[in-house]
Amino acid sequence: MSSSPTEGPRDLVEALAVSPFYHLLPNREITPLLSYFSTDHPAPHVHIQSNQRLKRLMDRAIEAVNEDADAYKDAIDAMMKTFGKNDDVKLENIRFKKPVIASEGLGQPCVPSLPPLYARVLESVPDVSNDSLVEQTADLNGPQLSHIDGAASAKKYDLLIAEEIERQFSSQKRNLNISSSKSRKRIHLDSEQLTDSTIAGIVDLIDKVGLDDADEVIDTQVCSVEGNKRLLSSEATRSLLHHFTRLAEAHRVPELHSDYIRRTQRLCLNLIKDAEFATLRSLQATRLLLIIISASGLEKRLYTETYISSVVDYVSTVLMELSTTDENAFDEKASFITKLFQDLTKYVSSATTDERILTKIEYSCLDVIFGEAKESTDICFSSIQLLVAIFRTYDHQRQFLVHEILNNFSRIERSGQSTQLSTSQGITVSSFTMSLVKFIQSIDSDYPHTEINEYTKLPKSSNPTAQVNKKRQRILDNLAGKFTEVKHLAHMIASFCTEKLISSETKYKTALNILLDDLLNLLVSPEYPGAETILVSLTTQIIEELTSGSIQSSNEPLALDIIGRVGINILKLKKEIGVVASGCSEPLEILQLADLTAQSMHLVATNRDYIKWRTLSKLAAISSRESSGTSRHGYFHSSPDKKPRVSDAESAVHEAVDLLFSQTTPSTGKGESASYKKLNLMHSLDACYDDFLNLLTHTLESPKVRLSTKAIKVLSSLVNLDSDIFKIPKITVSISRLLESNAASSRDAIIDLLAKFISSNTDLLERYYKPICARTGDESVAVRKRVIRIMKEFLDLTSNVDIKSHFCMRLMRNLEDVEENMRELAQETLYRIWFHSSSTASRKDVILMMIQVITHSYQSQRLFEHFILSDVKEGKLLIKQDQLAPLAETTLAIATDLIDTEDQKMAENSLKLLSIFAKIDMDIVAQDSLLSLLPYLSMADSSEDVCFYSLKIIRSVSARSPAFSEGFTRDLQDILLKRLTKFNVRELHQAVPILNDLCERSNSQNRLSNAIASCIKLLGSRIGKPEESDQKILVVKLLQLFGCFGAFCDLEGSRDLIEKANVGLKCDETVTSLLMRFTLHFLKEDKGLSTRSAAMKSLLLICTYHPKMFLSKPVMRLLNAEFANGSYRMKLTILEGFNSFLSKEDDDAGKRSLDETHSSEKRLDVEVFHGTSHNYINDSVCSSLIQSFITPALELCLQDASPLSLTPVRFLELIMKLGFANPKVCAPTIIALEASPNKFVRKIAFGLHKQIFEKHESLADRNYVEAFKLAVNYNKKVGGDNIWQNVSFLRSVYKVVSRSYSSKKRLISSLVRLFTIDTSVSDLQASINTRDTILFLVLNLSVLPFSSLEEVCLVLYHLDRSITHEGIELADRVFSTVGSNSGEGMSVDNLQLLFVHSQCYLALIYLRQTLAAAFAVSNNQSRLLTFLLRI
Repeated sequence: MSSSPTEGPRDLVEALAVSPFYHLLPNREITPLLSYFSTDHPAPHVHIQSNQRLKRLMDRAIEAVNEDADAYKDAIDAMMKTFGKNDDVKLENIRFKKPVIASEGLGQPCVPSLPPLYARVLESVPDVSNDSLVEQTADLNGPQLSHIDGAASAKKYDLLIAEEIERQFSSQKRNLNISSSKSRKRIHLDSEQLTDSTIAGIVDLIDKVGLDDADEVIDTQVCSVEGNKRLLSSEATRSLLHHFTRLAEAHRVPELHSDYIRRTQRLCLNLIKDAEFATLRSLQATRLLLIIISASGLEKRLYTETYISSVVDYVSTVLMELSTTDENAFDEKASFITKLFQDLTKYVSSATTDERILTKIEYSCLDVIFGEAKESTDICFSSIQLLVAIFRTYDHQRQFLVHEILNNFSRIERSGQSTQLSTSQGITVSSFTMSLVKFIQSIDSDYPHTEINEYTKLPKSSNPTAQVNKKRQRILDNLAGKFTEVKHLAHMIASFCTEKLISSETKYKTALNILLDDLLNLLVSPEYPGAETILVSLTTQIIEELTSGSIQSSNEPLALDIIGRVGINILKLKKEIGVVASGCSEPLEILQLADLTAQSMHLVATNRDYIKWRTLSKLAAISSRESSGTSRHGYFHSSPDKKPRVSDAESAVHEAVDLLFSQTTPSTGKGESASYKKLNLMHSLDACYDDFLNLLTHTLESPKVRLSTKAIKVLSSLVNLDSDIFKIPKITVSISRLLESNAASSRDAIIDLLAKFISSNTDLLERYYKPICARTGDESVAVRKRVIRIMKEFLDLTSNVDIKSHFCMRLMRNLEDVEENMRELAQETLYRIWFHSSSTASRKDVILMMIQVITHSYQSQRLFEHFILSDVKEGKLLIKQDQLAPLAETTLAIATDLIDTEDQKMAENSLKLLSIFAKIDMDIVAQDSLLSLLPYLSMADSSEDVCFYSLKIIRSVSARSPAFSEGFTRDLQDILLKRLTKFNVRELHQAVPILNDLCERSNSQNRLSNAIASCIKLLGSRIGKPEESDQKILVVKLLQLFGCFGAFCDLEGSRDLIEKANVGLKCDETVTSLLMRFTLHFLKEDKGLSTRSAAMKSLLLICTYHPKMFLSKPVMRLLNAEFANGSYRMKLTILEGFNSFLSKEDDDAGKRSLDETHSSEKRLDVEVFHGTSHNYINDSVCSSLIQSFITPALELCLQDASPLSLTPVRFLELIMKLGFANPKVCAPTIIALEASPNKFVRKIAFGLHKQIFEKHESLADRNYVEAFKLAVNYNKKVGGDNIWQNVSFLRSVYKVVSRSYSSKKRLISSLVRLFTIDTSVSDLQASINTRDTILFLVLNLSVLPFSSLEEVCLVLYHLDRSITHEGIELADRVFSTVGSNSGEGMSVDNLQLLFVHSQCYLALIYLRQTLAAAFAVSNNQSRLLTFLLRI
């Protein structure tokens, strides 16, 4: 310590002015009341953090008092009285150390000008008396202060003052020739201090410089004088830095005399201020000055703000100059700057630094972190540690620091890069990410030993309502609450990032990507557990914003990409670690969480407590949930009082907490990181991954193309890691829906993705082959091509016949594709699957595939036949006889083996396939094969289908085969003639042509003619006789034979034999006319329905093969009468006949077209030119029939929804296909049929509507109102009260028109016209019909998936018009009627009308509210749109 001073101050005022009070020994702090320099004491142990809110309040109060002291005089006086009444015995024992005189010749110091309040406080403090001064304090104790001999000290002090005054007055001016050493300022030091080489070295150097600027410099090598400044040399500065560093490390800086310390500070300050640019000497001086002011226990005057302010300013300047420093000097300077940052870190951690200084330090560090200055990684690390120290020490700076780092993200966008740092594990991260993570981890809570000890000592009770359990929960909640600030700061970071995504500020994009990558890299490092907290908070918030639609559409792909990268990394962890429990709801899972936490704590030497508090926070949440009776998902709640005992989960939480609190063993920093990775998964990452998958399924189904495409890319990255992702049910559903997306690019992308992984994982093919194959009918040509080519490759990977068959069924539709190249691709693919030699499918598999195709639907069968026949005729794909014959042989073998077994249906389908093969113009079915079918024709119990297809095969072969053996022909004729009356109608249509062909081959018409004559006689015998029930079946069968004979036999060739039979054939009458005359007799009204129906079918069958008969007067008269007054059943029978005729014409046209397309001979049909062509006549007959009966046929379409209703709808489909109908006439009915409860009717209607829309768009647009009214009446007729359950009608119509913006708008514009209601109508039934139309429209519009807000606003505009005009008028009528005193208008009829009309407008109001709420249309938006629409 310093020796007693040789000179003293002249008075006490001077002593108080020039001396520090750090060595005072009072038991409470009174220095701020006496110091002229500061009202704050720099010592850290006396610094008390004040509440910021109270401090601001106090500052405002003091400021008000100082501004108007007179007004507050009474308050100041009262405060001074209170201050003066303080009478503490301990204060009387305070003694002061006699101060050292700092300089010579000091005059009377002036009291600085102080504000009124402080001046009064200073005045109220009495002067220190001489009795309170002491010289030696080495042996002083606090309690012994009262025993100091104050009188002796006062006498000595007075003597010193007198000598000093006398010397000043008696001294003469100094002679310049006298040695300067006599006038140099001297400080007497203890001999013990001089024996310390470190202190001695400092004293020696300072003595050479001089304690005062007036002293002469003894050694110019130590110090030079430039101007009025003394500048230490580099060597001297280095030596002083060395000595002070040693003293600081030993905490001995206070042992050095304060004058030497202060002189050192002044010299360092000279070097700092004199340096125009950074030098090693100025850097050393800066470090030296910082070391001094960082030392504790010094006099207060050594802590002036000037020093630290100069250091910080210099550091800021040096950092900027580093950018121009050459490489040679850079490393050495960087080393000093790094140490300088480390010293600053110690300083801010151990002292109360002014906020202005902190701000300067923070901005300098931010410049380093964001790379705008040239710096080394060591400097960057040191600057981060400095910021972390500020963050940890000054809690009011925390939010400011986080905000500043986040706001500086824009600097990354300008520079395009950030400073990269490496962790101890070799992970490279950006400097700003490391700063944020270290901030999160650095929040240090005082270790709550008391609470922990109290928790662990509490007994455990199984009673859920016990006070000890409540107290345990309360303590645990308090402990977990220490993690709240961490969550708050993580949420702040996440909120900033999501706000930038929402606001589309692109300047932050680069920094956000860097931040995300860094957090993902740090996720596996136990040294940086804060990365997990930030990442989870960021991921959770972005998921919430994406789900709610808050992020702009342009930025949604970026947000999803961020979430996708997180999900991919979590999946990598899951693949590496395995399955973990994310909910921690089971006791074993809770204990596992605690055990993993303990293991992770042993992996690191730092941040152990952070890992512990994070787990405690989760355990507290689990315990709180269990104790409150809330279920895991929060859906159920039960009172804790009703629980018989504490749950197992609560007990597990208590054990887990005890385990964590028992972890006091120091960390080794060694071990496997797998436990930490698993801990992160259990803690939050696994649950975060589930949220990510939910978001992914949501975005996959998004109508936004860019977002959906990005979701597909994310899914692709996930599947690259784990193909089992495809097996997750919600992913499967999303992919199936995505394959039906409106965006071709999305469909194409997902198909490409599936193709990529199915080829390596054939199990996925069985899961996704159906939705993939469905895309063979995609609107996009590119998608159709891709699907066909992909599936063609997939078929080689599987032996599953169902998969191959399904693909072939879908591929059949592509044979009618509008694109020729698609048709050719479909043909080539089918040929490769069924007939190519490279096909891996066996012959039986090929047959099974073909069977499934032809039995799938009538259309598939028709397309299959067309494919086989056209390919054979064209010969392009070279389907040869040697390819088809083995297939036909195998097909027949399958059929014969399975007949009369459990697989009877397969046998029937095999014969069906063989019947198609038999149509091919090749000898692929031999006569021996036909012999094997004969038994199935004669068996009485044979299946109808087996007999029918056998007859069909024989008929096809018979028409092409040049000759049959005589025995086969005779046997077949015998069988057919014997069973002619046993065959059903369908079989007769095959058996009679065969019989006619066999007779023609054998040139023997006798047997057939006799059969015809016998039928005529039998039927003729029933003419004029009443119907008998036992004779009806015979008459019906005879009528069926009449129809078949008239349609399929050459009756004119047997005319002679029939005339000889005397059956009433006239000379000028054809045999066909005779049959029709007999048939017409049984169509009289007195006949039964079954007889008339059979006669009508036979008549129409004859007319089908003799079309001119349709136009005969008896037939037309009969048809007109039936449609006018006939039964519903007879009308359907007639339409069935028309359908057969039109289908035959369609098939014949297809065959002619096929023949003409593949024929090498081109000839001119002269008959067509003259109008006598058979085809020309048939077309004329079709046109006449359709024009005559189209109106009743359209009415029949809307009469019923049963399976019988398919007949008129099928008729409508055929006439539209053949082009004989006017689309304008049919359009309203077709559109109305989309409201049918029958799904087959809806499917046909939808296809026809689509066809009309594509070819005649304007016609469809003009018929929506009429179609809607027809749909309402149709549903009321067929559905009754179920009409209000049909809300899919408009969705079906909207789906057709949704491809065109103008068409959608015209549809909406047409429908809104229905909102106009004529309330003046007095017809109650008409009003009810209007009400039903309005209600049906409201229900359908309320669920219509509008594709744009404009459409919704258009509907709202017209709703508002109707409600505010006619609706207001109706309201006035209702009020005037109900409130009438005279009773005017109170009739039942009028009230019923008002009631019905009111229902209409209530429905419209409901629709308006529903649409406005569903599409978030505000009243302001609605009014704005109304204004725009009026314009």
